[in-house]
Amino acid sequence: MTPNPLQSTDYQLLSREVDGLIEFAIRDGYEACVDRLLRAVPDYFPGLTLNGNPLMIHFDSWSRDDLAFIIKEYSGFSNAAIHMFLEARIRNHWPALRQEIIRNMDEEMGELTRGIPHLELMRYGYRVELGLETDGFPLSAITSGFINHMNSLFCNRDNTYLAGVLLAFEGNAAEEFRMVDRILRHYKELLGEELRPQSLTWHYIAGHVLPQGSEGLVDPEVDHGQGMIDAIGSSLSGADLKPIALGFLAVCFELSVWWERLASETWQKRIRDNLIQVRRPAPELYANFLFAFSQTVQ
Repeated sequence: MTPNPLQSTDYQLLSREVDGLIEFAIRDGYEACVDRLLRAVPDYFPGLTLNGNPLMIHFDSWSRDDLAFIIKEYSGFSNAAIHMFLEARIRNHWPALRQEIIRNMDEEMGELTRGIPHLELMRYGYRVELGLETDGFPLSAITSGFINHMNSLFCNRDNTYLAGVLLAFEGNAAEEFRMVDRILRHYKELLGEELRPQSLTWHYIAGHVLPQGSEGLVDPEVDHGQGMIDAIGSSLSGADLKPIALGFLAVCFELSVWWERLASETWQKRIRDNLIQVRRPAPELYANFLFAFSQTVQ
């Protein structure tokens, strides 16, 4: 039996080469550093790409229940993400970067969506259009642990390290939302419908990556990624670049581990659900039990 490729990242290779990757990335200044880090993602963290993500590799294998679980787990990350930005806004002390964080948060809060926050579009859209309730959903230990790890990265006191964290967070967001877009559309198809243009869920996706047919325009997340690059570059003032590389790779690592574990957990949940069998007593046995019990208490 050939094992399923649930682990996209070669962690042995990463462990062996990460120090050299960092030194190479920071060798020739900030612009070269950013370019090298971004280009390293598909080589060292293929799970962050549309073609290498283990959920995408197994895309045609997922059932509607599988996709519902994945969507709800991702919604937990979405709910936590804006709080991570708030933490960065509080801790960051570079004015240009602060303004870029604020611009990002303002859009998340609905500046371009008639005052409706993206998370409200997500929650209401999932509830009304997909039949999925994400409020109060108990996240798996895998996703809860991932969010805890990400929170710790955003709470770093080194402003340069925090800049690297933000670079990775925004630099991977467009590809991430293309995956989410595909998952949501396929789930809707499994319901026997299509994701309707101008629906709540459609607007939620469009707030991050543009719908098909939007050629010539820039995805909002790509724009924010470039905004982070520019804001950080104007704020460095000769600062050591190594913390940027460390923060960037730390985020990529946590994202990669989470996607792989989420794919594995989805398979395991399916198996676990199939193995659980609830045996219900026949109605006459239940009636006999009630009668016998009533006799003992008289």
